[in-house]
Amino acid sequence: MAGAAPDIIFRPKAKKILATVLHIMKEMPKCDQYKIVKTVFLADREHLNVFGRPITSDTQWALKWGPVPSATYDLIRNKGIIV
Repeated sequence: MAGAAPDIIFRPKAKKILATVLHIMKEMPKCDQYKIVKTVFLADREHLNVFGRPITSDTQWALKWGPVPSATYDLIRNKGIIV
């Protein structure tokens, strides 16, 4: 289609995901893994609305308990970050 806007593809940025998770853990020391992934989702959504791009560029998955940033969840669950 002529004149259509190109699709924008964001790829997850591991360093930004880690920095974001560590920042959240510092600011909210008693948070659990679920609050961390929800906070990353909300931060990405707000940053996208304000600045036109997400912070982490993580892929969001619709799960039973709501949207979850997949790379952030994998990092917390599989890479040994203890929360």
